Amino acid sequence: MSCELEAGKYTEKMSSPKPGCVILLIDRSNSMKEPWAGAGAQGQNKAVEVANIVNEFLGLLVADCTDGGITRDRVHFLALGYGGTSVHNAWKDPKLAEVNGFVTAAELAQTQEGTAGSQFIDVVAGGRTPMGLAVKTAADYAASWVDAFPKSFPPIVMNITDGAMTDVGEADFRQRVHDLSSVKTSNGHALLFNCHISASVKDPTYRFPQTMPAFQDRFAALLYDVSNRLTRVMLAKARATDIPVEEGARGYIFNGRPQDVVNFLNIGSG
Repeated sequence: MSCELEAGKYTEKMSSPKPGCVILLIDRSNSMKEPWAGAGAQGQNKAVEVANIVNEFLGLLVADCTDGGITRDRVHFLALGYGGTSVHNAWKDPKLAEVNGFVTAAELAQTQEGTAGSQFIDVVAGGRTPMGLAVKTAADYAASWVDAFPKSFPPIVMNITDGAMTDVGEADFRQRVHDLSSVKTSNGHALLFNCHISASVKDPTYRFPQTMPAFQDRFAALLYDVSNRLTRVMLAKARATDIPVEEGARGYIFNGRPQDVVNFLNIGSG
């Protein structure tokens, strides 16, 4: 696959007539129970902290879609958790948990009425890391969504993980990413961004790099290699929050801390 962006594409604004599509892939393997470097004095494990960050992010997106008390369906969401041998719906609300597909901003807003804070997804961790299956599942959902919205901004898939996939080899994983990137609207091909988090305090953190040093960690190199470049709008959002990015920066973070995941979601969501 190519990480390059097509000239003249990725310009469509997300709106009710032409909604956007955000697919979250959330690692829920056993290692997500481990403490997260940089999670602060509370010492939250990765699964809890990621859920908190994703919930806050979704709350902000829903608020951004709300005007005058009315929530517009400018973005369609899908949250998938992967752990053990399966990929599963990650929504906490029982009604949404039964939905086999995307939910709208309005549907998400309805689940939060009368609640304190945003509680869209729950906390789960256990088993191995079927990331290959997660990417395949995302590609299948993205393809069905594109059929319904062929002129929208293309699907954005955002993967948060702390380890290597355990279900497929590198060649198979690249093929699944290629299948995902083959999904397209008239405004461009689907985008895949990856955020690697870690309990390590020794390894450096790389944020939206344009290039990467030679990695001994083959999986880190693989995730960088399959991550798309940021669009011009995303580059501008990064710079507006004082994150230095160069032209050609990729939607990739290595050894991310909690604030890095916040930035990853806010910038990569279009």
